[in-house]
Amino acid sequence: MKHIVICHTHWDREWFAPVSFTRSLLPNFFEKLFELLGEDPDYEFVFDGQTLMLDDLTEALGSEEETRCFMDKLSEFSARLGVGPYYGQIDWRIAEEAAFRNIELGLEKARYLVGRPMKVGWLLDNFGFSSQVPQIHNFFGIDTVFLWRGVDFPESQIPQTEFLWKSPDGSHLLAIFALDSYRNLMRVCDFPEVAQQRLEMVKRRLESFSPSKVLPLFDGYDLDPEPENPGRLLDVETKLPEAFASLVRQFKPPRVVLEGELNSGRLVCVFPGTLSTRQHLKVMNWTCEWAITKVLEPISALAALVSNHPVEFKEEWELVLQNLIHDSMCGVSVDEVHREMERRYTWVLNSLREKLKTLSLQAGCIMSEGITAFNTNPYKSEVSFLEGDTLCTFVAPAGSIAPVKLEREEIIEKHEELDFFSWNNDYFVFKICGGILKIERNGREVELTPTIFRDNGDTYSAALKEELPLKHVRTELRWQTDKAASLYLEYASDYVDLHVDLLFTRRPIVEIKAHISGRKSGYALVFGMKTDMRDMEIVAGMPFDRVKRPEETVYSEPPEQVRPLLVAAREVGANRIFPFKDLIGLHEGREFFGFFAKGVYSYLSLPREGIAPILLRSVEWLSKKSVEGRIGDAGPVMYVPEARMERDLTLNLALYLGPCTSLDQWAGVYLNPPILFEVDKAKRRENTEQRLCLYKGENVVFSAMIPLSDGIFCRFYNPNSESGKLEFSEDISDVWEVTPEGFEKKVGKRTVEVPAKKIKAFKLILTAVKGERPKNVKVLYPFIFWDIGKDRAVPDPNIMEEMREQMARLEREGMDLLRLGQTKNGLERYEVLFKAYKRLREALELKLSIAQNEGKSKEERMEIAKKLNEMRVKRRSIELMLSAFQQDGGDDDESSSRNGQFRA
Repeated sequence: MKHIVICHTHWDREWFAPVSFTRSLLPNFFEKLFELLGEDPDYEFVFDGQTLMLDDLTEALGSEEETRCFMDKLSEFSARLGVGPYYGQIDWRIAEEAAFRNIELGLEKARYLVGRPMKVGWLLDNFGFSSQVPQIHNFFGIDTVFLWRGVDFPESQIPQTEFLWKSPDGSHLLAIFALDSYRNLMRVCDFPEVAQQRLEMVKRRLESFSPSKVLPLFDGYDLDPEPENPGRLLDVETKLPEAFASLVRQFKPPRVVLEGELNSGRLVCVFPGTLSTRQHLKVMNWTCEWAITKVLEPISALAALVSNHPVEFKEEWELVLQNLIHDSMCGVSVDEVHREMERRYTWVLNSLREKLKTLSLQAGCIMSEGITAFNTNPYKSEVSFLEGDTLCTFVAPAGSIAPVKLEREEIIEKHEELDFFSWNNDYFVFKICGGILKIERNGREVELTPTIFRDNGDTYSAALKEELPLKHVRTELRWQTDKAASLYLEYASDYVDLHVDLLFTRRPIVEIKAHISGRKSGYALVFGMKTDMRDMEIVAGMPFDRVKRPEETVYSEPPEQVRPLLVAAREVGANRIFPFKDLIGLHEGREFFGFFAKGVYSYLSLPREGIAPILLRSVEWLSKKSVEGRIGDAGPVMYVPEARMERDLTLNLALYLGPCTSLDQWAGVYLNPPILFEVDKAKRRENTEQRLCLYKGENVVFSAMIPLSDGIFCRFYNPNSESGKLEFSEDISDVWEVTPEGFEKKVGKRTVEVPAKKIKAFKLILTAVKGERPKNVKVLYPFIFWDIGKDRAVPDPNIMEEMREQMARLEREGMDLLRLGQTKNGLERYEVLFKAYKRLREALELKLSIAQNEGKSKEERMEIAKKLNEMRVKRRSIELMLSAFQQDGGDDDESSSRNGQFRA
């Protein structure tokens, strides 16, 4: 039996307070850390797997001299510091191309800061993981990851602290599971009288769950401003994660294999409700990542062919990744944090628009006069869009830059109110009667129904109850031609107004714009697709993958011997809310009925009926003490009125009804439409047509195109269960496959297999490209924007008064218990102090929330936040100390390891 202590911090950059607060903690934190490193040459420390907190420190230091001093210290202790491999602790359920950039940027910054990045994944508080995380890590030579949330084992299998985690393509990682959390030894030095006993208790609890008998002990906590060295007090080794993984492999590699996504909340919460909280942020995230990876970077790659000066998007990526950090993207921070996120996204959007002007002019050198389409999809793409009162249609060839014919048809507004409407094309028959929408294809029928449910949850967890009234007000035919039609539907309720625009064409997709205006709190709005198809399967798009899902996940009670180790909130009962990215639908036989979605990331399963993308949830508490479906609270009890979503918001979705074999093609048409240019050359030349063919493919999806000094980098993936292929054109002189760790392998043939579930990257070397600079280039389509109104929420004065009364009561009770604690001795004294700290922490949460909602000064809010953070750490520290005496837990007010009532 061997035990290793990994000393670390979990740095929640934005949560109950903004980044300006957490930055203020960093100078003293690093001063203390460098002191510990200087005193003990064997002491090692991990910076939460991210480099962003080091960037934040340089912001906090200010002066060049202080920064130089910090860099000198980092250099001095670099061999004993775990820095990277990530830029930030992002949400891995929805990060696709951003996941690669997060590691690339983290490794780059770590090399600059300490020379050698930590090449171990460190994902101890992220809210679940997509199936391709092992494959993504393998691309960077990372073969080990530390995990906590999302992990589960078959009911017949006792959880273990080590297992192999496999992606669907066979890529794998050694996974170290923090079964009893990433803080099982935090602040052990605070109570030296029981330190050894606590160490032995943690070892005894873990030893039967460790196949290798190498026990993972963690000394660290969320935003703890004072790191400690347990080696001062105990006979323990502090090591970096690489050393721990090496020992595990040396003793006994794990035999248990878990495959695919890790999104279970049975052992510790993954908070599925977070992907529909503050929906406007999800739309902004999707738009920014799409605009960079599918528009700006590809155009930059074209421009670099003639300019040799590629435009970078590093600053834009840094801001997008900062907002993608799990507490931020998930909407579980205070309102002030999310307002700052909106400002970052707006800056990114404006920056991209400005760069688009310059890049388009440069890329226009290799385009013909007139209308040209740049299609990065490996399929032919048929596009329809509205430009004012004109319906525009064009077809772009696969993987190319080529002239296209743009058909324009003027539409005449009708605004005709009607009770019945139908639309037929080669793919489906659509009918609406009295507000009920039905679509039939090949004898199968689905019904589309917007629905409101009461939601008694918080920002972390949805608790959907009964349906609430949503009235269909009217249906209006906006306009209709032989090729297309536009329909408008209006719904109203006491909670939210919903106006829906539908665009029908000859294609197998119906474009949907859902205009939402929220008024109240405590509801969820979904768009249901119901069917009587009994053999249907739910298929969800996820980053670089497409997965089959059950209608629900019923969480059984964890094994009795495991329960004492489950020290955080966990989910119970039946879960019917799941993540998805870009695509969710029903599959039966060769048919697919589903949705494409731009920035909608979760859906509700309707057992034996269908699915319903969750358009938004409206709540007003960051965390509640009790939510149905969750044992334990999730975070601070703080009032966040802007989470009510009292604002105007437009969501973009599309229905797809067609064969499974065409799913990749039409998903690309909607989610990654070709870029349409209008080029005006300075010198007009007759019969000169410029085109550049790159590739075409089957069962392959485009992910990224980036300029290189000697070519173009492209990334593709195959989300299907069948093998795919890419065919590179004669315009490409050489193709190199980019393998893990950046090695390049020349491809000897123009057709390349892309195996099922595989991510592939290539460097393309093009033959000489020449062209003349155009007079003007205009991007006609797509449009880079979002339609999001200002938040109208104001704090409820009744709730604010209740908070003040509750705060005063908790303060009185806490102070009375502190005084009582001074009269007690031994264990009884610590139990009383724990009760006191618990009440005082809750009082400070309310006090800070009141100050934030009343707009108190920054200095006042910072002072309260500091006191709250200190009390959080004190409460958690004494709680874990008490567990040395109360392994089986006590009542909810004293120790809650048995029932999982700890804070996340």
